[in-house]
Order: sequence, then C-alpha cells, then structure tokens
Amino acid sequence: ALKSFIWAGIVSVPLILLNLFSNSSPNEGAIDHWWQPFYAFFPALAEEIWARLFLVTFVYVWLQPVSGDQSGRAIGISVLLSALIHGLAHYPESSMFSAILSGLFVGIPLGMLFVKRDLESAIGYHFFPVFIRWVVIFLQV
Repeated sequence: ALKSFIWAGIVSVPLILLNLFSNSSPNEGAIDHWWQPFYAFFPALAEEIWARLFLVTFVYVWLQPVSGDQSGRAIGISVLLSALIHGLAHYPESSMFSAILSGLFVGIPLGMLFVKRDLESAIGYHFFPVFIRWVVIFLQV
C-alpha cells in the first residue's frame, strides 16, 4: 500500500507543478504550523473512498448488466460519471466550468488509477498535490 501511495506521488508531479504554477488553486488561508499540511490526507482519503471506491464501483455494478460482453464500456462510463460527479461536488467553491474541467482532467486519471492499480494509488495521487500546495502556503507565511 505504501509503495502504491509513494508511486502515485511521483506520478502526480505534473499535476503538482501545474497546481503550483497556474495559481488557480483556491486560497486555503494561513497554514501556521508545520503539521497542518498533513491534513491533506483527510480530503484525499475521504474523496477517493466515496468518489472512486463507492461511486465507480456502484456505477459499474449498475451498468454491467446492460453492457453485456463489453465490460470495458461499463468501466469507462463509470470512471467518467464518477469524475464528473466528483468535480461537480466542488462546484460551490469554484465555477461550474472549473468544476467540470477538474472532474475531467483530474478525476479521470484518479479513476483509472483506481481501476488499473488500487485505491492507495488514487489516494496518493490526490494527496501529494494538495500536500505540496499547503507546504508552499506554510513556507510563505
């Protein structure tokens, strides 16, 4: 599990750099203590459990009987729908367009990591960009 978590952190380096240099992240406020960036584990764990583990699995189980012999179609649609729903869950914090784009450009890779590898990889891919962003906020204070 730790190996998958760390591997996903390495794979998420392009997302980390995009997140840091695009300045598109919302203002999380002041992070005053060195341990506060580790709180990034909570949204990574919570969101990946409900958006990937439960939602992808639920949509797949729901679509599998109607997809027949093409289980790949059910997997693809379940990853796409869960990514869009996850992106729209961030809507009040960001614009609708931004929520949909983040659902597509971040949610689909997370869903594919979950399907092709494991939940720990999806959690790591979600954790490291938020963690690094919060470390940078801490260092700026």
